[in-house]
Amino acid sequence: IDAAVDGDTILVAPGTYYENISFKRKDIVVTSRFMFEMDPGVIKSTILNGATPSLPDSASVVRITGVGDSTTILQGFTITGGKGTKWPDAHPSGIYREGGGVLIDTASPTIQYNLIINNQATNAVGVASAGGGGIRAGDASAIIRNNLILNNKGRYGGGIVLNYPTGGRISNNVIAGN
Repeated sequence: IDAAVDGDTILVAPGTYYENISFKRKDIVVTSRFMFEMDPGVIKSTILNGATPSLPDSASVVRITGVGDSTTILQGFTITGGKGTKWPDAHPSGIYREGGGVLIDTASPTIQYNLIINNQATNAVGVASAGGGGIRAGDASAIIRNNLILNNKGRYGGGIVLNYPTGGRISNNVIAGN
């Protein structure tokens, strides 16, 4: 992602990656080999595990902020182990910990064909509250489709939190056990 420029595709090989990633305000595609094979097994074998963040207040597995349109894509991963990012709400209501699995803010990405499982945004120490265990989309027009969003936890919005959405679409997802 560091070396990518707008329009690039980053192809990730199967494996378990213990990291927390940021799209760094770039309009890019981050995908597993699912892009070519359309095999759900690839999703299960390409894991982004955010359980060991370098900064405890930036513990979302994936952060997508301030990027353009639906051509910014995250697809084909198991996203797990996130604990949310300490985040100032753009609407002066305080600081929150949100987006255990995926944090989207002032962006319009496409989140598709992922297994977003066992993430949380529950730690309210030093923040107004915590939520959006699976996904938090704020001031966003995200397209969230064809995902399994399962067994995530939040003080609110265990599966998904939409904060001041500006459009977008949520379709054909299974959202359960959150």
